[in-house]
Amino acid sequence: MVQESLKAVHQAPFGWRESEIITNLFLGDLQDAAGFDGMIISVLADVMPDEPQRTIHLPFLANGRATLDSTSALIDSALRLGMRVLVHCGRGANARRWQLPGSSEHAVG
Repeated sequence: MVQESLKAVHQAPFGWRESEIITNLFLGDLQDAAGFDGMIISVLADVMPDEPQRTIHLPFLANGRATLDSTSALIDSALRLGMRVLVHCGRGANARRWQLPGSSEHAVG
């Protein structure tokens, strides 16, 4: 059953959409960023050629914990203002563990 689900995910590139993990916070990939209406945060080390110009680049591994903390603070501030936020990597599949201040743990891709 799990193998079938994984196979379906890999075979459905046109059906993939960003995932809302808590209210107004989404995980996705570069394709999702292109059509997303809200704040876009890329956690990739490099700027992608097709990246929307308004994307904020905060590579998670750039400065270790400091980058993770600043990314979390930015997301928390945006959510408090009622903004929609998309955090993305290249394929939406690279999960990292992080925590918004005052919330439970969430997976980020």
